[in-house]
Amino acid sequence: MKQTGPYISKHGAETSGFKNLAATHWNYRPAALYEEAIRRGEGQVAANGPLVVKTGVHTGRSAKDKFIVRDASTEKTVWWDNNKSMTPEAFDLLHADMLKYAEGKELFIQDLFGGADQTHRLATRVYSEYAWHSLFIQNLLIAPAP
Repeated sequence: MKQTGPYISKHGAETSGFKNLAATHWNYRPAALYEEAIRRGEGQVAANGPLVVKTGVHTGRSAKDKFIVRDASTEKTVWWDNNKSMTPEAFDLLHADMLKYAEGKELFIQDLFGGADQTHRLATRVYSEYAWHSLFIQNLLIAPAP
């Protein structure tokens, strides 16, 4: 498998269950992701330089499409009025389907942080199929210092 990027983790994608990937692109910075998105035909450059992509019929976030595994560790810590639950078994099936879908694909991987306050910050790894998705997540989460 081909691996590229400025920081390739020693904990590869296989540690998250991925198999038979064509390539992994690790921690590209915004300019490189922008260039990849254009090169791959994922979007185009608009006047004055922004990247424009077609998101399809499902745009934005949908709070009604957010699911959390309901188990002993989440039962009393999640506000269930605002979140839908799923069983651990349903999650396992969905996860297996996603891993199978990813086989043979190139993935972009971002190691980022959720939360600005370092006492509550969560290290997060985000896998995406498209360069523009990887670019977008950098607007929501925090890139570590080089």
